Amino acid sequence: MGKVVADFDGSLLVPFSFRGTLAFDPSTGLPPIETNSVSQPALAKLNADGSVAWVKTLATGQGSAPAVALDAEGSIYLAGRFFDTLDVDPSAGEFVLRATEAFATYIVKLDAAGRLLWSQALPSCVQGELLDLEVGADGTLWALGDQFGACDPALGDPFPSNVSRWVLRLDAATGSHLSSFGAEYGATDLVIDAGGAVYLAVSPGQGPPLIHRLDESGSVLWTQSFAALSSLQIAPAPDGGVVAAGYYELHVTRGFSIRHLDRAGSTAWRVQIPSEDAYTLGIDANAHGLVAIGYYRDERTDFDPGPALRSPVSLPGNFITRYSFPE
Repeated sequence: MGKVVADFDGSLLVPFSFRGTLAFDPSTGLPPIETNSVSQPALAKLNADGSVAWVKTLATGQGSAPAVALDAEGSIYLAGRFFDTLDVDPSAGEFVLRATEAFATYIVKLDAAGRLLWSQALPSCVQGELLDLEVGADGTLWALGDQFGACDPALGDPFPSNVSRWVLRLDAATGSHLSSFGAEYGATDLVIDAGGAVYLAVSPGQGPPLIHRLDESGSVLWTQSFAALSSLQIAPAPDGGVVAAGYYELHVTRGFSIRHLDRAGSTAWRVQIPSEDAYTLGIDANAHGLVAIGYYRDERTDFDPGPALRSPVSLPGNFITRYSFPE
């Protein structure tokens, strides 16, 4: 699974890839989906109660869908990589993108019902994975990518040799390229808050995870580091600033921590979920609260930071948990 996105009505968008047969709870009325693909990109919409509303798939021999975003009008943006060809029309129709190299990076815009609006493949020199998508209130689509091809995704020009990530800005209405800049090694998440502030999460491998606040050109305005965390995901806070989640180790205690940083970088609140082996893979937040998606192997994990005990019902597995914000 990739990064989860919370819709304004409380529903969730969950990107993933699968192979073989994808079966659903019979109560949903959804038929099984079968594929011969090594890995087929897909997007699921879950209702506010966790039931499946619909699933859309993109046909390819091998592909991924780690990044999804939502704009204020309810349009959906999905991105990832594919091998050779990709049918980006989830309906019975067909609209095929072709890779000029073995793999290509794609971005697709769908309407709220999952129907195709536009799509594009980035230049063939962009061979890395697309890691994250965000849409600003001004109608700008921001994309964060892994830099294997060492070229600018907007222009196809070479980046400096020390650039290992890139950020691309597009017009969300048309998909046309606006600008791009290089980002540092380990950048994993990009978010934009309601006021248009841009935040970049970095897990450098050596040293603690970081959050940078950036301006439109990519210059750093401030940085916060998290010495106790070994991983980090971020989401925009509905009242401004950013919500961060990551796995922590403090002496004899472990688990994942969730905190809210205001636009100046100060911590507004923090909660901790003790666990020997549970990790957040992605988070999102809106007025309905915070949604965390992740993986656990510890049956003693209590996902409720309050007095109630809410442990997983199976071991191991993925989890999706919704939290309300602290008062």
